[in-house]
Amino acid sequence: MVGSGYYRQAYAAQAYCAAYVAAQKFGLDTSAFHFDKVCQSYAERSADDKRGFIGDVKRAAYSINRDVQRSFRDLEQTIQPDEFSVAAPKPAKAAKAKAEKEPER
Repeated sequence: MVGSGYYRQAYAAQAYCAAYVAAQKFGLDTSAFHFDKVCQSYAERSADDKRGFIGDVKRAAYSINRDVQRSFRDLEQTIQPDEFSVAAPKPAKAAKAKAEKEPER
């Protein structure tokens, strides 16, 4: 959206960092992440700009985490046994136990 004041490229560094945080949280491989460009672009910024940047990253990472956790919960709730499920074995009948305890005549 060009006219609304939002420019995708303006938030690319925050999105990149948030993706790294989310990947770390869920144990994904993060070896391909490199922060050279992010560090270069924010090295000369003021402390307030840096705090704002970190705040954006934290909010985005929290949002990603919340959405993924919600999706996992929804998946767990919708899992239903299908036609290939193996039923649990039924417990032995109590009638056999009674017959074994009766004395012989």
